[in-house]
Amino acid sequence: MPAVHLSTEKEAKVVQIRGFVTPLLSFLPRSIPDYTDHGVIHSENLSHLLENFQENLQDESFNQEELFIFQISIWLHDVGCILCKQKEKPIHHEKSALLLDSNPFRFVRDLIDPDFLACAKYVILAHQHSFSFKDLPQTNIHYKVRLPMICAIFRLIDACDISRARVRPIVYDILNDHNLIDKESKKWWEAHINITSVVFNKGYIDVAVKDEIKAKVLINHLRRDLRSINRELEQLDNYRGWKKFKIRVQRL
Repeated sequence: MPAVHLSTEKEAKVVQIRGFVTPLLSFLPRSIPDYTDHGVIHSENLSHLLENFQENLQDESFNQEELFIFQISIWLHDVGCILCKQKEKPIHHEKSALLLDSNPFRFVRDLIDPDFLACAKYVILAHQHSFSFKDLPQTNIHYKVRLPMICAIFRLIDACDISRARVRPIVYDILNDHNLIDKESKKWWEAHINITSVVFNKGYIDVAVKDEIKAKVLINHLRRDLRSINRELEQLDNYRGWKKFKIRVQRL
């Protein structure tokens, strides 16, 4: 299906939000220094993955409102990491949602319709696998936004950012040479470095790898995320795209 594009007005709002949060996203390594990127690089990767997902849709298309929720959530979903100590990373989605209600984020609240902001909060909460899709509202927040679909697909896209595009090998080499990255995190960095690309291809997620053994930890993590994502997509009556995804590993 042809990709939907935002209106000039909505695109301008996304640009404003991106500019607003970029200084925060650039500061995230201060809070989670051993983790791979959760900042600007990660958000840019999600934009590319969303575009790839749109191009791959079967008989479905997002409307303007849904695409807008996707785009603003891409830039807002990880801002809570700035409040996290390393051990608090599993609750960063909750801190991101809370930040949207804080005084510094008044600019964002003034920019976005309250219904859109409420939808974005649920997308932010639901991108973490510990959040149950059953906890989403049973009634529509905005009549044009299929929130369960948006939440499931956003979690899918976020989970698929596992390629080397998320890390910079030179950064890893320097941190590793100077013992500035812990042993547990090293395997995740090395897994990213050994995954060349992730592409949606109909009902498959094609993962190209250099070293499958080193990449395994991230591929297995994606497989676990797919269980809840596929279950949710299969239950959606108002979504006509691919409802079940399988990983297809391609060795280079």
